[in-house]
Amino acid sequence: MKKLLILFTIPLLLATLSAHADKPLPEVWEVGDGEGGTFLIKLFEGNLARTNYSKGDNGFLGEVGYWHRHDNVITILYDSGWADSIIKNDDGSYTKHGYSPISSLKAEPSNTSAAKQVINQPLFAPVSEENFVGVWKLDDENGDTFYLITKPDRTARSSYSGGKEGVFGETGVWRHEGNRITIVYNSGWVDIIVFGDGKFKKYAYAPGHIMAGKFDNTSSAEKVAPKEAGITQ
Repeated sequence: MKKLLILFTIPLLLATLSAHADKPLPEVWEVGDGEGGTFLIKLFEGNLARTNYSKGDNGFLGEVGYWHRHDNVITILYDSGWADSIIKNDDGSYTKHGYSPISSLKAEPSNTSAAKQVINQPLFAPVSEENFVGVWKLDDENGDTFYLITKPDRTARSSYSGGKEGVFGETGVWRHEGNRITIVYNSGWVDIIVFGDGKFKKYAYAPGHIMAGKFDNTSSAEKVAPKEAGITQ
């Protein structure tokens, strides 16, 4: 929670440092990950940043953070503790420096790569909304299986018995975005089901926890027949 409080005070500190971008937002940058691969960084209005970097603790959720631009340098601070700076070189090219959570921005970078701005590149490969409609087999915070049904009208119902409704399960609503859906339950829990690397995965946030921070538990997410779940549609 301490990390979250620090993260969400960053915009107040950046407000005095940020300059208006010459290019319209959002803008997307392709950079190296220090391991031979690449990932995308998307810069939004309000100094919010998101990535599709999937090798960290957040998996296919990617990273979130805040950015500011000063002269020819864009600095991005992430919820993972990592930081990136994108620097415009004298020849007009760009270089990205990556800094680990234990590194200072004044120290030698943990990794370096070329950086280039890309146009009309989605942060995540989109998955159609229809692929998220159905019955899901998930695990809760104790590793116990429960079932979730997501209906075409964007309502949801689960068999999770750890909420305030007990054995009556949960009800909720869901929203589709790109390669994921977010389900908000009457129990206060929030689940995000994400598609990446050919499979679905669930990330869960307990009541009162901020979704920009560390999730509380994760599990596989498997679509099953309604008969297996014992849920009447």
